Amino acid sequence: IILSGNTLYGMTALGGSYDSGIIFGYVDTAVGINELKVESEKLNVYPNPSNGLFTIQSPAASGQSSVQVYNMLGQQVYSQYTLPNTQYQIDISNQPTGIYFYRLISENGNLIGAGKLVVE
Repeated sequence: IILSGNTLYGMTALGGSYDSGIIFGYVDTAVGINELKVESEKLNVYPNPSNGLFTIQSPAASGQSSVQVYNMLGQQVYSQYTLPNTQYQIDISNQPTGIYFYRLISENGNLIGAGKLVVE
């Protein structure tokens, strides 16, 4: 695989006229990716790893802040859209062991923090 500018080139092992492989090029037409602005780096998640019970603590999280947790396939396994205070408990103990990703979003849509959760 070779990347040149916004074109990705690659080769297959089989296929083509003589079943000897195909060389291809893929042009990335994406004009850009919207990035979430991190509002605050004051975010503490503990214990991590755990059995599925995690505490998120952030002075920037309260009211209409939300937290979402996703598995490795990108499927949302947990969400809470109104956090009662600056310390909140997440319970994903019903999920299989593995790595999960969380993100904490403020009420105005800015990213407060994101990271990994490990369920043992």
